[in-house]
Amino acid sequence: MQKPSSSQLKTLQATKFDESGPGTILADFETLLSFIGPDGLRSSGKNVRIPLAALNDLDERMTHPLRPKLERPQQVSFPHLNGLYLLLKSTGLGIASGQGASGRLVLNPPIISQWIALNPVEKYLTLFQALMTSNWGMISSDESSHSGPFRGVQTYLEHYCRRPKGGTSTPASEQFFGWTDQTTAALLELFGLLDIARDLPKKGENWRIKSAKVTEFGHAFMARLKDMSFEYNFMDIVLDGVSDEGQWLADIFRDVFPDCHNTLQPVEAEFVDGIWQFKVSWGTVWRRILIPADMSTDELVEGILKAFKFDSDHLYQFEMRDRSGQEFRIGPEGLDGVDEFSDEFAVGYLPLDPGGSMRFHFDFGADWRFDVKLEKILAPDESMTGLKITEKKGNAPKQYDYDNDGW
Repeated sequence: MQKPSSSQLKTLQATKFDESGPGTILADFETLLSFIGPDGLRSSGKNVRIPLAALNDLDERMTHPLRPKLERPQQVSFPHLNGLYLLLKSTGLGIASGQGASGRLVLNPPIISQWIALNPVEKYLTLFQALMTSNWGMISSDESSHSGPFRGVQTYLEHYCRRPKGGTSTPASEQFFGWTDQTTAALLELFGLLDIARDLPKKGENWRIKSAKVTEFGHAFMARLKDMSFEYNFMDIVLDGVSDEGQWLADIFRDVFPDCHNTLQPVEAEFVDGIWQFKVSWGTVWRRILIPADMSTDELVEGILKAFKFDSDHLYQFEMRDRSGQEFRIGPEGLDGVDEFSDEFAVGYLPLDPGGSMRFHFDFGADWRFDVKLEKILAPDESMTGLKITEKKGNAPKQYDYDNDGW
């Protein structure tokens, strides 16, 4: 692939990063953080998005408000707010707290303190790396966690933006079809890679696009990003994010952005001590289980199987979303695709608040799926040294369709 030209390298070297550019990403992202504030925002939906009642107010605070002409706009109706929310969750700066009526979108203090210490170029590249590694499942649990905006970035920059000057106004729903396409385009505009001219939306529209073209900075930035001499680094970043060795997006750009050294680092999950009370359900049949926080999730598996009189000769995994909206799986050692091994992961580290649930997927062939709801966390009790099954309702289903006498 062609390397960046000397003029493109000069463009990058001459770029000054602050809230006035490139794009409006730094200014608008800081606006979002301030809007959420130290107390967070009440958000009762299962995906813990920006509250519906706050969308128009937050939109007005953006550098370039969108002001959609819709009767009942949703978060996805505001592509720029939707993109900022995705970055908020992907960086871990914003997390979900509580469930149901007590659910809130809150800022994550240990990550926020790291963010404050970053300089503008470090913040810019940190947010762009979040774009690269984020997925649509962080916005909607109905979307795949295997696809996100970065897969469409090159397509938009190389194909959708080749329009003649003075082209007719086109609704975003026609030029960028669907909320994921619109969010990708909005992110490119926020980062200053894409220059989108807009007209006032008409009734029933959210974003009327007049024209779109790649900026000079956008051409230079993407040329460096796609430089084949950095292919190994590039693929590591896309697939794994920041590696254990500290490699990240700045490794590609440091020769042109020499002030970029630091980024956000993950923080250790908080251990919540106490007696965790779960209600494990299969349809209308359920069992209530108490388990100390320091016991492993593998021991929770044993308790669930005992409660439903199942044998344990099958694979399993717990499936849930963590507080940033990422899919999170716990399973036995040797099982592919899990994030933690159940015999090493204590119940007290589960990313659940009271009222939250995870799925217990057992025997992948028979496809047993149990809902495991955390009802409450009781005070620690040193006298309780093991798991207890305290209540039950309904007869447990038969694990197998055949009788043992039939063998």
